[in-house]
Amino acid sequence: MFPIGRRMAVFRDGLHCLWQGLRGGPSCQERFEAALARELAFEQVLLDAIPIPVFTKGIDGRYRGCNKAFQAALGLPRERIVGRTVFEIVPADKAAEFHATDLDLYRTGGNQTYETTMRYADGSMRRLTVVKGAFTDAGGAVAGYIGTLIDTTERRHAEEQLVRAARLATLGQTASEVAHELNQPLSIIRMAAENGLGLLDHEQPDRARLHRQLEIVSGQMARMSELVTHLRRFGRPQGDDRHPFRPAETVLAMARLMATPLSLDDIVLALDLPEDCPEILGSPHQVEQILLNLLGNARDAVKAAHAPGERRIAVSLAVDGDTLVLAIGDNGGGIAPEAREALFDPFFSTKGEDGTGLGLSICARLVSGMDGHIDAANTGDGARFAVTLPIYRRRDPAAPCAPAAPSPQPSAGARRRATVLVVDDEPLAVECISDYLEGRAYRVVSATGAREALALAAATPVDVVVSDIRMPGMGGGQLVEELRRRQPALPAVLMTGNVDIVTAPPDDSATVLVHKPVGLAALEAHIGALLDAALEQARP
Repeated sequence: MFPIGRRMAVFRDGLHCLWQGLRGGPSCQERFEAALARELAFEQVLLDAIPIPVFTKGIDGRYRGCNKAFQAALGLPRERIVGRTVFEIVPADKAAEFHATDLDLYRTGGNQTYETTMRYADGSMRRLTVVKGAFTDAGGAVAGYIGTLIDTTERRHAEEQLVRAARLATLGQTASEVAHELNQPLSIIRMAAENGLGLLDHEQPDRARLHRQLEIVSGQMARMSELVTHLRRFGRPQGDDRHPFRPAETVLAMARLMATPLSLDDIVLALDLPEDCPEILGSPHQVEQILLNLLGNARDAVKAAHAPGERRIAVSLAVDGDTLVLAIGDNGGGIAPEAREALFDPFFSTKGEDGTGLGLSICARLVSGMDGHIDAANTGDGARFAVTLPIYRRRDPAAPCAPAAPSPQPSAGARRRATVLVVDDEPLAVECISDYLEGRAYRVVSATGAREALALAAATPVDVVVSDIRMPGMGGGQLVEELRRRQPALPAVLMTGNVDIVTAPPDDSATVLVHKPVGLAALEAHIGALLDAALEQARP
């Protein structure tokens, strides 16, 4: 760890002390202790000069030393770190994580690198790469390790911004296809609505035909909702949301999103997905970005290589031992030999001014972040990109995945004589919701603003409130808070078009969040479930 010259100096001092002791000269112990103190002081100066946090631990799990950067990160002086365990200096959950990785290193030896997050003493949450190296005793057994904390917060933030820019650029490139995908259901909705109005002009309308036209309108609205929701989620900033998930669902969703753009270019997309897809640990949004980049490149390649009707792209998922391989192949002519070496380098592009040179480099970084690797090879008359990711094994294999929450069923008993306050700044939305609920035995009072709603609730007691979240002046969340000052635990259904709001607060069982466009049957089901729960709690 230290220069040979300094070690030799301590050795020479020791020999000199031995000679002096044999001659009966000055105290050897004093001279040797002074040399050792100088060496230890040099060691600490060397550690403190390193700008990143550095620390050492023994096999007993206690800190042996650290530098000033490590002290600053923890907000503790050296004397409150050295000699203590991790459980004595960081929160219990983070201490347990660090201790578990320490045990792995003590067992295997060698080096260890992993990523984590930790809150520093200044209150900031940092993304860290932890690098450890074990050292051994004279017998070759692991005696402890030296560790460093590398702060990657700013770099990761910059990379995420770059990824988001690439995602938005891709969406911009496909804007015309997206407009086409939205105009298709809009056109069908308009035609179905005009057909329905025409049927109503008859003295005795054909109820079956009218019902069919309205079914068409509802189905096409669901189609548009799915597309818009996916596009908004795809374009929003993504945090560090690594968790176990089944990538087959993500692949299928992206295939649906790209189906129209590919079909307009006469490209056949073939999918081969396993029925029982294992889980991986990572981010679905990052897998989406990888797929979008690779599918985009394949699309460009087959368009350049073949006439319409001969263009092929294949996407598959397959288990290979302890890994899952996501492969994207095409018949676009393959990768030029001169491009193979720099294929995943930033800003390298084979598309000239039409390419940014970032797509494949972003893919490589995202795959690496999920502990996988990406390879490219020529196969037949095209290229094949293979993304290999480790399969996630749950600690308790018997533990089933959390099932999807069942849709609540409407409760006829709970809704009888119940009064619903409906609030939305869009009058047509208020009208539609009110008409539907009144037709199903609810009493409805309605308002187009939060202030008006508060006045109505003061004059007419209500059993449940249904409100839009985003409204001028006072939003739905604040409205519910004000109403609950008068009536604690008032059941509430909040409607939102914001995909960033995923669920209601976890400690608020009296609130349900519904994403727009709102289905009236589902809305009634939520109202019924909330009223049932309120009645159950009110029982003695």
